[in-house]
Amino acid sequence: MNAVFDSIRQGNSSPDELIKAAREAELDKIVEIRMKSEKRFKYYAKRLKAIKSFREADPLDDVYEGIDFWVSLDEKFNLPELPVQIKSSFKDVTAFKQGVPFERPKGIEIVTNTGPSTKFKGFNRQIFEEISRIKEILENRN
Repeated sequence: MNAVFDSIRQGNSSPDELIKAAREAELDKIVEIRMKSEKRFKYYAKRLKAIKSFREADPLDDVYEGIDFWVSLDEKFNLPELPVQIKSSFKDVTAFKQGVPFERPKGIEIVTNTGPSTKFKGFNRQIFEEISRIKEILENRN
């Protein structure tokens, strides 16, 4: 709403101009939430002993595969380096897991919510749930 009021104060009054201002503000907010979610992932991943290391995905992985990071887990999990998809809400995690992109890598991808309400304990739980889910998929393939 502030973007619309600012646009009006700048002399814009047409519905198209106001809608454009609102959309631009919404996109800015989405980018801000995404950046904070990725920053939160990095902060928590550094603290979680199960994650040996992580690296940011290259731009092509990000754009074409939706991969935000790659993680290497502690050897005891006996898993390869895994792609990570960062989401900003549990609703987004659920939607992603039910969608076509999740089927492409056959579910061998960590999908985690690191949105504003996610605390370290919740992040920890999500990572271990994802590890268990992925190990089950791999075991059932054999």
